[in-house]
Amino acid sequence: MVLTVLTALAAIPPQFPTLARFPARIPQTTPQAAATPKETWQVQRVIKDAVLVAYSSTVDQTDSDPFTGAFGRVFLGMVANNCLPKDTVVRIYGWRYRVRDRMHERYDCRWFDIWHPTREAAVKFGVKRNVEIEILTRARNEPR
Repeated sequence: MVLTVLTALAAIPPQFPTLARFPARIPQTTPQAAATPKETWQVQRVIKDAVLVAYSSTVDQTDSDPFTGAFGRVFLGMVANNCLPKDTVVRIYGWRYRVRDRMHERYDCRWFDIWHPTREAAVKFGVKRNVEIEILTRARNEPR
């Protein structure tokens, strides 16, 4: 299934330049890479009553340059929030997202806006209330 998703992502039109660069296959793990310490994520804190919405790169939902967020180009796994620092990693429904955009100032810290490549995907996602969002920090596992 993962290979099917990656193959589909490789066929995305060029107006999504960051999505078109995904590899068509998953590289195999080398023994050398397996011996290095693995990075893991630790939960720093949890937001229990977050509101989760979705947006896409269309002029009516953004501005005149829809593929540029507050901190660079849009990409899968990007989320907007007004209070968390740039590049903060959050876990929502088991998936990791990186804060790389901002929302309108009327939204408070509980609002998270996930970027989707199409308007249909964003509309299908809808609005989800009382979502639990984990704010993560990096932690390295030390070799034994």
